[in-house]
Amino acid sequence: TLVMLRTVFAALVLWIFYLLFWRDAIGISFQNLMGCVGMGVVNGLGSLLYYSGLGRIDASLAQLFYTLYPIWVFIFLFCAGHRVSRMSIVRLALALIGVFALTYTGTQGVDWLGVMLLLSSGALYAWHLVLGQWTLADMDSRSVTLYVLSTMAVVVTVARLLNGAPWTPINRDGWF
Repeated sequence: TLVMLRTVFAALVLWIFYLLFWRDAIGISFQNLMGCVGMGVVNGLGSLLYYSGLGRIDASLAQLFYTLYPIWVFIFLFCAGHRVSRMSIVRLALALIGVFALTYTGTQGVDWLGVMLLLSSGALYAWHLVLGQWTLADMDSRSVTLYVLSTMAVVVTVARLLNGAPWTPINRDGWF
């Protein structure tokens, strides 16, 4: 509920601001709108996975798994035919070893679903970045921000409505 309300509020604030001060950034072509919608859907789904995973594992560990998104960017670009140097592979291996060393608990159980949710969230964020570079690199970043965040607001609102859980009030600590 909080994620949905926060995202919708942010999108509404942007629309008000743009209507008052940046009207020139509102108009975009249909093709660019579809690129923004694609990025917004991917990032919105990623945020849903992130908060679902965050509910299952410790926040510091969750953030560590999420910040592996550069590895996903590396993988996506490699799959798209970008050249990969040996040094890049060494760096990727060292990063994975480092993550293992930082997260290995030995005796403590691992919530694999939480780990997978967060890794998937990072992968979707990486895809969002790559998708933006492929489709919207020459577009005004203000327009991209407006339409991507607006799409994310729609995605998390639909997810919240489909969730079916009762609406509960959010206390002050939750908002902070």
